[in-house]
Amino acid sequence: MLNEFRQTQLLYRVCSLLIKEEQDNHEVFNQIAALLCQELGVIGSSIWLATNQGGVGLQRLAFFQAREELSYSLQNLDFQAADLVNVQGNGLILHNIHNDENFHEVRRDDLWVTAYPLKNKSGLIGVFCIWDNCYKHTHQEREDFVSLIQKVGSELTNGLYNYKHYSLADHKRIKEELETARRIQFDLMPRELPFLQGTSIGVRTIPANEVGGDYLDIFLTNSKHLGIAIGDVMGKGIPAALWMAMTKVAMRTAAKDYNQPHIAVSQVNSVLFPDLSRQGIFVTLFYALYDLDKKTLLFSNAGHLPPLLYRSKTRKIEPLQLKGAYIGGVENKIYQISGVRLEKGDIVLFYTDGLIEALNSDQKQFGIEKVAELLNSNALYDASQIIDRLIVDLGQFTGDYYQTDDITLAVLKVES
Repeated sequence: MLNEFRQTQLLYRVCSLLIKEEQDNHEVFNQIAALLCQELGVIGSSIWLATNQGGVGLQRLAFFQAREELSYSLQNLDFQAADLVNVQGNGLILHNIHNDENFHEVRRDDLWVTAYPLKNKSGLIGVFCIWDNCYKHTHQEREDFVSLIQKVGSELTNGLYNYKHYSLADHKRIKEELETARRIQFDLMPRELPFLQGTSIGVRTIPANEVGGDYLDIFLTNSKHLGIAIGDVMGKGIPAALWMAMTKVAMRTAAKDYNQPHIAVSQVNSVLFPDLSRQGIFVTLFYALYDLDKKTLLFSNAGHLPPLLYRSKTRKIEPLQLKGAYIGGVENKIYQISGVRLEKGDIVLFYTDGLIEALNSDQKQFGIEKVAELLNSNALYDASQIIDRLIVDLGQFTGDYYQTDDITLAVLKVES
């Protein structure tokens, strides 16, 4: 069962996909069904739309089966379950479908289904089904699972209603607003990188949707040190983009007033905590200060993935490990500081989780080992070229498989 953080991430991913759907294209529902199987680790998932053409009925908008070797037709069973919910109007939770009179023909006793009715004030909008192996869950896990399915179902209800009733003009207006938000967010990303003698810097961001929640900023402080801040707002879409903008403002203000990264991160948390905690949102943040003269990198971490440090002398890679609570996680949190001395040829790669969690069609992640391998094999290039090669290899790995998370990279390399 997913922890609370992963559950919230899943809900935001579903929401962001629903924002993208258009009236004449229901491919987004196939993407959501596949996402649910991937994240929940279940056997199958389907989404049905209630229709009134030729009487009350159902149209299956999406079906995804994670494993094909099942000895029974899951699609047929899926129709039976959805039809029962449609006729009866109530949810269906069967921990073992073989024990139910409607599924006696199934000769296996290890199949579990949760079929959830998608309703609003106007009545039944559709049905949402999840299939899994009943032996995988304890009683408490089943209860938590059903609770999560209900939350996902609530978002799908709104999405299906919009799919049926929104006009093309409404969709055009929404897309225009998203495009405006995308341009604003793009302008917040670093465009003109600071020039430091003997140092190369490269950045890249690839949003999964029109707007996203990855945060990256590179700037010179009042003390002429290079500030590098990278983070990830929980969630996607416009809300995440707004929090990303607020994080940037808070970080820039704190970096201006404080020369130590841990003090600056503590200040960002103090500023954002009241609003973040009230809405149940948090932000990961890693902030580093590079002193060109001393070639030292001081840093503080608020729950973000540790950057990778490549040592040119040993050709070994080590993570810049330092623990710290998320921004918005603990009020008045005092963060820690750590540091390393860099030498000629050393490289630091900052990244968000979209890089290592990027998937291919076989549902395999790109992974931290692959990133480290590519960093090592491309260490002779400058920062921008290293990023280019990472992105090329990432694209070859993922192919056309749909990505659900933003990818953001920054590379600092000591050239002399």
